[in-house]
Amino acid sequence: MAFSPTEVAARLEILDVISRYSVHIDAGEFDRLEGLFADGAVFDVTPDPVFMKVPVTGGRAIREALEARYQVVVKEAQRRHVMTNTIFDELSLEKASTRTFLTVLSVPKGAGAIELRGTGVYNDKFMCRGGVWQIRERFLVMDALGR
Repeated sequence: MAFSPTEVAARLEILDVISRYSVHIDAGEFDRLEGLFADGAVFDVTPDPVFMKVPVTGGRAIREALEARYQVVVKEAQRRHVMTNTIFDELSLEKASTRTFLTVLSVPKGAGAIELRGTGVYNDKFMCRGGVWQIRERFLVMDALGR
């Protein structure tokens, strides 16, 4: 499979957005996180393991919901959102859709073993405006993990 230089650049930029989401959410960098979402973006999770009222619409509202969850989690542990196996289902100059595996690990404050907190798949839609790729829709389907 051969990709044009434009397609390669778009793929790398989108993968960078996916990685930045993980880094920013785990570091509590919510100003930077908010900028990854397009105006009117939608974020949804099913089943909702983080007691957010979903779906959440708009970059500011998404930021506030994720920041509120972070404030609860950071008191007890450091979380790591590990994104892997991203595939592109659609890619044009203006939009893209991807699927990415999520693994959430947790390291308790003080001492303790690393815990697997969840797994799932992000189904994302991106848009490119002014040469900047942003998340337009982020729908996370969590795996049951023995429920």
